Amino acid sequence: RGPKPTISWDFNLLGIEGKDGPVKITELQRLKVHEILLVASPYDLFLMEEDGAIVMSLTNNTYFLQQPNITRSSTQADAEKLLAQRKFDLIVTVHQFNDAGMFKMIKCLQDRAPSTYIVPLCASLIGNYVVPQDLGLNLALISRPFIWAGDASVFMAIVKSYEDSMNAPQDTPSGVRVILYAESDPVASSKMLPVLYEMLLQMSLTGVNPQHRLARRKARPKILFATNLEEASALATKYCKNLLGVISNTH
Repeated sequence: RGPKPTISWDFNLLGIEGKDGPVKITELQRLKVHEILLVASPYDLFLMEEDGAIVMSLTNNTYFLQQPNITRSSTQADAEKLLAQRKFDLIVTVHQFNDAGMFKMIKCLQDRAPSTYIVPLCASLIGNYVVPQDLGLNLALISRPFIWAGDASVFMAIVKSYEDSMNAPQDTPSGVRVILYAESDPVASSKMLPVLYEMLLQMSLTGVNPQHRLARRKARPKILFATNLEEASALATKYCKNLLGVISNTH
């Protein structure tokens, strides 16, 4: 029988013990999203940014130690030009759910930036999510869709979820815990992920001094998002020694 689980992640304020010795807190969460390409029609961009909600969610110091920069593109051709000129860490595309042109656009963007992660952000949920098999998409670098319902915090959750997936392999050997979130419904995950991150990030703001608060933010549990049983099982097996808990639907 192992030790009793705990939700604390204070470890050691100046460094935590890894398998190769003490780890400096600055070595945690080293991979960050700095540049985001947002591809959306002028109408969608207007609806999403008429009150500056997305910009505010990504420039809030509560969530980000270093705020990512958003570059907006209103056409696929313009997005392809930008990808030819600059490197982006993340691409977010806005569509109607299962829009006929959604995956064709994603394929064109993936051809321009084959190593960049792409997240479809859909304005509505119509029909089932079906990935065409004839386009040659690299599905490992395409997220399941998120649903835009007017709450800009989903944008923050998209960025944080991607950062957690990148940093988990190098941070968990140092003792950082993980929370597994398994959800197949994009509407439910688009609502729940922002809530989970809000709770974790608010908890990490408490501390006796700035150094303590920074340590808590760097060493907070990571949320690993799975959209089906196979993904959830693989993540649970890989991170079993660091698993703090599982949140799942009942499907």
